Amino acid sequence: MVGADKQVGDRVQHGSDLGYRQSRLALPSREFGTASMTKHATRITLSAVLIASMAGIASATEPDLPVVVNPPKNAANFVPAKDNVADRLAHQDPIGFLKHCLDRYNKSGIKDYTCTFTKRERIGKRLTSAQVTAVKCREAPFSVNMKWVANAKEANRVLYVEGAWTNDDGQPEAWVKPHGWLIKIVVPKIRQPIHGKRAKAAARRSIDQFGFRRSLELILKYTEIGLQNEELKLTCTGEGRINGRPTYVFERYLPYTGESGKYPDALLRFHVDQEWLVLTAVYSYADRHGRKLLGSYLYTDVTFNVGLNNTHFDPDAEGF
Repeated sequence: MVGADKQVGDRVQHGSDLGYRQSRLALPSREFGTASMTKHATRITLSAVLIASMAGIASATEPDLPVVVNPPKNAANFVPAKDNVADRLAHQDPIGFLKHCLDRYNKSGIKDYTCTFTKRERIGKRLTSAQVTAVKCREAPFSVNMKWVANAKEANRVLYVEGAWTNDDGQPEAWVKPHGWLIKIVVPKIRQPIHGKRAKAAARRSIDQFGFRRSLELILKYTEIGLQNEELKLTCTGEGRINGRPTYVFERYLPYTGESGKYPDALLRFHVDQEWLVLTAVYSYADRHGRKLLGSYLYTDVTFNVGLNNTHFDPDAEGF
């Protein structure tokens, strides 16, 4: 688990030698940003998304979503120095690199984080508008509190805590606040199976696949299946930049045969921040040339170890 194009909002273009997008909008520096700078950049980010949505432009390759990556904050045990082992593995052993990133994240002391999560997904034959959500995520017990900021589709809010709620069949459920004023009057909140038909009709990836750790685990899962079947091609294609922050850029190729096939995509292109070793952008395609987008996922405005507790994932305390 994990997409118009030329001139909208935060303008991006394909890098001349890497073929990956990089922001050309001069945003305030997040490394030295003040509160006013942060608010300014947030307004630019949301404006870019809303302009893209109103334009209604279909994406042919990578979408014009806000590509703004901020350094994680308040991560006391998260070592910021460039990882020389990771740098070597990225170019010589991509699978080893992904395992190294996961291992470092698991040992980093990160307990929770907040972020802005922006996604586009192909549901059936339709590519959705850029959906922007404000997210609170906790690693243990795994919990996600997601609030839509722009382009809500089926829900305005979703709240999931692993193991907290199940239906009569033992299927995990999440609390949902439906989108739309009329249905909110009739059903202000409801619990729904996270792997049920309604959930699958609303998103390609389930809420229990969200986040830095689980997204990386999902990439590793299908990478290792492809390796075992001798059907995998995974390479570090070079270095990219997202809003001035250097990234390692990878491309993974698998024999995608459609929604019912054993692999989730034909081409997966993803950026890993060189300093923090976390995914910052993921693009999934149904073809090897990157023309038919299946899904794009961006993590921005990240703050680690903010001290989230049970009240942040309590439907009553959170206004459900």
